[in-house]
Amino acid sequence: MPFVRSKAQLELSRDQRDTLTRVAQSRTDQARRVERARLLLDLADQQTPNEIATERNIQPVKVYRLLNKALEIGPIAALDDLQRSGRPPQITADARAWITSIACQKPKDLGYSYELWTTRLLSEHVRKHAQEAGHPSVARIGSGTISRLLSEQDIKPHKVNYYLERRDPEFEVALSNLV
Repeated sequence: MPFVRSKAQLELSRDQRDTLTRVAQSRTDQARRVERARLLLDLADQQTPNEIATERNIQPVKVYRLLNKALEIGPIAALDDLQRSGRPPQITADARAWITSIACQKPKDLGYSYELWTTRLLSEHVRKHAQEAGHPSVARIGSGTISRLLSEQDIKPHKVNYYLERRDPEFEVALSNLV
């Protein structure tokens, strides 16, 4: 009597097969997603994980893990990496908003002599005033973290777009007199 497989077969609906085929043929999707889609299609075509591993020159464990993942959470969700545990974010959302609001203000408005923020000056200001503002999570923040937070928001306090600001209120009056 031949060996009977104990692992459930991967069965795909028409929509799932179409989605996996589209991903497997993609030239712009991530390589790991394309490889996983091809493996899932092979598994759905009743190939054994060992045959697939031998054919594609990969370890059978990789195919078995993907099969288990697809059976547990579904074939489309199995294309992506699962959320991993990690250290929870130290900087609270309120502290991020506070840093962003400071970066959007001019340093002169806060009593400084300079016109524009640098990440070093902004981080010094944040460290100095974090406790009194009620944001102890950023009391020891560095300029690199400030730079990353501002980049996420697409805020560049060290650059000024003068063409967007009206420096001289009488400019338009003088311009209209010339025309």
